[in-house]
Amino acid sequence: MSQNSSIELAKLSFGANDIILEAGAACKGAFLIESGLVEVYRDVDQRRVVIAQLGKGEIFGELAVIDDMPHAHHVRAIQDTRCLLITPAQYQELFANTPGIMKLFLSRVVRKLRMTTDTTFGKS
Repeated sequence: MSQNSSIELAKLSFGANDIILEAGAACKGAFLIESGLVEVYRDVDQRRVVIAQLGKGEIFGELAVIDDMPHAHHVRAIQDTRCLLITPAQYQELFANTPGIMKLFLSRVVRKLRMTTDTTFGKS
C-alpha cells in the first residue's frame, strides 16, 4: 500500500437497542462513532455491568482488531447510531508498514488491557 492510497471505510447504521457486537464473537473490526450513543457492557453473574457509554468520535472493537481475538464486550446502540468500520484486513493493510518495535509495544499494551478486563470481569 502506498502512502497516497486510502482505505474506504464501510458506513453502518444501527437503530436504538440494536446489538452491534457480542462478547466472544469473532472480530468484526473497529468502529468509529460518527453519531449516536452506544453502551459497552459485560454479563457478569447474570447481571449486566456497563463498562462505558461512548458517543461521537469514540471507538470500540479496537482491541479485537489489534490482536485478532474475539470481541471482549457486548456493544448495543442506545440511540440511533452511525459508525465507520475498519475491518481486520484493512487494519492489517495499514499496520503492515509499522516498525516491529511498535507492533511489539502495541501487542503488549493490548494483552495487559485484556488481562485487566479478564481479572475484573472474568473471561467472556
